[in-house]
Amino acid sequence: MKEIEKPKRASLRPSDFTTGGLIDDVDVTVTEARFVMWDYAGQVRDAVPALAVTMETGGEGTPITETYTQYYSAGDSRNLMPSSDGKALEVVGGSGGLKSSSNAGNFLVSLVNAGFPEERLLDGDISVMDGLEAHVHRIPQPERKGLVKTPKQGDREATILVVSKIHRFPWEKAKAKAAGASVSKMPPSKGPATAAEAHAAAAAHGAPQGNEAQVEKARTVVLGILTQLGGSVLKNRLTAEVFKVLASDPDRQAIVGMVYQDAFLGGEGHPWKYDPKAGKVEMA
Repeated sequence: MKEIEKPKRASLRPSDFTTGGLIDDVDVTVTEARFVMWDYAGQVRDAVPALAVTMETGGEGTPITETYTQYYSAGDSRNLMPSSDGKALEVVGGSGGLKSSSNAGNFLVSLVNAGFPEERLLDGDISVMDGLEAHVHRIPQPERKGLVKTPKQGDREATILVVSKIHRFPWEKAKAKAAGASVSKMPPSKGPATAAEAHAAAAAHGAPQGNEAQVEKARTVVLGILTQLGGSVLKNRLTAEVFKVLASDPDRQAIVGMVYQDAFLGGEGHPWKYDPKAGKVEMA
């Protein structure tokens, strides 16, 4: 497994590239959009700059059915490189910037055509997409000379996953919960130090409850993900990674729910530290 050092958030594992086939014609929630260096899941020697959009199928309040990362090639590394935090593309050559003919360019055009305000993209910070709820579908990829075709594609028609409709912008408030639904927040302060306290805190706040074994499993999985991703990860990316790591684990839903809680991530006794304001987990 090849580890990418820059940007640290990038993961080029084949399981991130596609899990269970290509998604199409579905509602998604964008958990994270970042620029990365991408080697077509190990199928080409020289990695290229790309836009990696991690999304969950199903909208807000809908059980997660799949976590998927779609990569959109953005050009040549001689002209463009991801910034250190992955939020922007830095111009390093004489190309002048992102080309409309690139897959990333096509995706962003579809985003704006669906109603995303173009001025929100003016600063070049792609993280403004984080939290977007939209409908996506596939369209044929424009023919371009020199386009990389990987062995996985075979004779299959190349397509691009684009945005066709926006349900909710990241800066908009989520829809109000149904009448009678309990709405409470986990305290942002220090969380439970032990498995028993974590279980009690989760129960008190209506959060997914975990027994002592599940709490220990959650701690082990989080530590493994942090180690693999260079010691730092955003909470929304972390929960997506936990969901994938525990794909066949019967405790997956309970642990994913636990890891999403600030009370667990900020608890004492973990080999990491958690910044609730930034939503970031880092090795201690």
